[in-house]
Amino acid sequence: MAIRRPSISLKQAKARIQGKEKDNSSPVEVSPEAPVDDISNKEEKPAVRTWQKPKACVKKEADKTLKDNAEKSLDKPDIPDKPKREAAEKTSVKKKNTPIIYEARPRIQGARKQIFISARLPAAGVSWNFDLLSQHHDPKKALRLILKQALNAYEAHIRDGSFEKMSTSYETLSTKNTSNLMQTSRTFDADIFLRANAFFNPLGFESDRAVGFKIATAALAVFFNNE
Repeated sequence: MAIRRPSISLKQAKARIQGKEKDNSSPVEVSPEAPVDDISNKEEKPAVRTWQKPKACVKKEADKTLKDNAEKSLDKPDIPDKPKREAAEKTSVKKKNTPIIYEARPRIQGARKQIFISARLPAAGVSWNFDLLSQHHDPKKALRLILKQALNAYEAHIRDGSFEKMSTSYETLSTKNTSNLMQTSRTFDADIFLRANAFFNPLGFESDRAVGFKIATAALAVFFNNE
């Protein structure tokens, strides 16, 4: 086999080899149009975890804050502004110095008033009507029936004022025995009772029950006299 003779000299071959080594050692220029990302050179940053307080601690701190605010509000009561406080003080002074005036209520037409009334049983022979009714009814019931009619007629005398000149009493049984007292109630017109009260209770110290006793006694006395 024939040996081929080289076409270049030894110096030229060394020069070529050195030129290739220089080309390999020079940095590679990357065009901006085609950027190359080296994923392997990127460093991964570790995830950062933030510390949070436990829920029990947060609730405890909130309760403590509310308790402190409540104690502060109790220690320092709300004080109104000076102008408002002065106005309130002036108003309270006016109210204290202002006299209280009581106005009389207007009398209502047709108003009625219930009064407890009582009367003593008449003695024997004072009223033949009572003696007759007592034979069929209890004496107190008999007197109650008579008193109903007697008051109907006596109210007319109160309206015209003639009752002031009429008899106001009659002969009764023993006043020490309480069983001889008949008790009931009756509703009077307000104006009629006021007129009778002015006559039988001029000083105004007696109760309505005491005035009712006097009205019933006077009504029976007039009824017995007219029999």
